[in-house]
Order: sequence, then structure tokens, then C-alpha cells
Amino acid sequence: MKGAGITPFVSVNHGLTTSFYYRDPDGNGVELQIDNLEPSQWKDWMRHGMSKENPFGTTIDPEDIVRKYRSGVPESEIKSTKISGTFDMETLRRLSE
Repeated sequence: MKGAGITPFVSVNHGLTTSFYYRDPDGNGVELQIDNLEPSQWKDWMRHGMSKENPFGTTIDPEDIVRKYRSGVPESEIKSTKISGTFDMETLRRLSE
């Protein structure tokens, strides 16, 4: 998609999912996401792995994910469920535009 000039305006690791947010030509928001866990693991993660201090997630660098993928990092390591730090309120504002 990047080769066609299509890049996300926000990318977030929500823990349970990794999401890339785009704008279509009409300005509508489009989210592409991948599950970081198998469905059978969702309930356990929500009970024990979800950050109570930061339930929304943290912004991520899509280029970093591409570098990891191309260098052979296993998918299980790329799809992290760990949320570090605090959520950037500017990211939330951008998502709500």
C-alpha cells in the first residue's frame, strides 16, 4: 500500500489487536487490524493482560514492523500484546477527526 502512496495516519498496538488507520479519498476512516492472539486467548488477556492504566494502547511505527518482518523476526514477536507507557491523547484526537 505504501508503494501506492497509501499510508496510515495512525497506527496503534491495542494489545489484543494491532490497528492501522487510514483515510479513503472521501476522508472516511478505514481501520485494518490483525489479532495479536488466538480467539481462545482473548478472555484470559482481557482479564489478566490488559493494562488498567492504559486500556487503549500505544502508537507504533509501521516502518518498524516492516523492518522486523523483512529481517525474519517471527510473527509471534511482531504481534506483541504488551502495551508500554501511556496513551498519547493527540493520537486519540486524530482518530476522532
